[in-house]
Amino acid sequence: MWMEEHSMAQPTESGTRSTGRQWAVMGVALAVVVLLVGGALAVNTILPGTKPVPVGAEVVLEEDAQRRISLTLAEGGWVRDFDAERFTNEAQLFVRGPLRLQVVPVTLAGGTTADAARLWKGMGDILRTKAPGTRLATPSPITSDQGVEGLTGAVRGGGHEAVAVLYPAPDGEAAVQMLLSAQEHSTDVEEVLGAASRSVVFADKKEDA
Repeated sequence: MWMEEHSMAQPTESGTRSTGRQWAVMGVALAVVVLLVGGALAVNTILPGTKPVPVGAEVVLEEDAQRRISLTLAEGGWVRDFDAERFTNEAQLFVRGPLRLQVVPVTLAGGTTADAARLWKGMGDILRTKAPGTRLATPSPITSDQGVEGLTGAVRGGGHEAVAVLYPAPDGEAAVQMLLSAQEHSTDVEEVLGAASRSVVFADKKEDA
């Protein structure tokens, strides 16, 4: 359904190249968003290539020498679809009945930083280029259990009910994009995504060293 930039100062030639890399990274991630919102990734949870997610288990989204990004799915019934993830690069896809939860960790290249407002705007811009008529609604603030402030809002015009969440890492050098879409209108998408997204944790391994 799930980035790199300096401050609001006027862009330099170097900054322009960095911004270009940022949008390229986001483009890969948001190509997946378009597939999920448009319903192109139809997933059957009983097929090979899926694995149940234990209730309350930590799911590592990304880990390197600098940081560890994870989330916890506290509700049961989720399975991770490894076969669908072959089309999504760094994304992880979780399925529960009519729900599709895509999570994309993004590391900003070159040690650059960006805040949630800029990342949300860029996310929406690229989403429109991939799927004309699809857009991110004006976001509302959301805060993770860790205390990280992010943004959340509906995805309009994608053919299915969908909600997006974006969290920048506290140091601004990474982010997590999340998109929850539903094939049926009987599910409270915002409530489900809110519970899952608030469990996102950014652990700075440099501080623990």
